[in-house]
Amino acid sequence: MVTQCCVCKKVHMPEGWQNLTPLRLAAMNGPISHGYCPECLAKALANIESLVNPTAAHQEKDTAAIPLLAAIPGAVR
Repeated sequence: MVTQCCVCKKVHMPEGWQNLTPLRLAAMNGPISHGYCPECLAKALANIESLVNPTAAHQEKDTAAIPLLAAIPGAVR
């Protein structure tokens, strides 16, 4: 199964998250699953954190997600 970021469209490969052309993606075997790459996950969690905790709005976007990332096993910090 191929995992593609639902935001930036990068594809998770053994070497890491990579941009693939639509033709190359279509040539891959198997179904496509969608999720978040680490960068987009951090941005999304920072956005959620700023909505839930407005006092964190003065922090940088990526650092605001750290409390939420800590709750996710295996999340990139």
